[in-house]
Amino acid sequence: MASSEVARHLLQAKFEHLKRLHQEERMKLEEKRRLLEEEIIAFSKKKATSEIFHSQSFLATGSNLRKDKDRKNSNFL
Repeated sequence: MASSEVARHLLQAKFEHLKRLHQEERMKLEEKRRLLEEEIIAFSKKKATSEIFHSQSFLATGSNLRKDKDRKNSNFL
């Protein structure tokens, strides 16, 4: 009986150890996931800012071209 109790105790200790390792690994993965989500959010904000800046500069360039064209056309009148 003593040997079966020792075996059961060792098995229980091994189970607790594996359970602890699993929990630690899960916590590490959750932290990595959280960091990646933060990176995705930061990237999305930079992308949106870049797209807004690009569209504004495109509109400004188009507006300046129209003004130049209007000025040239008014010289002919």
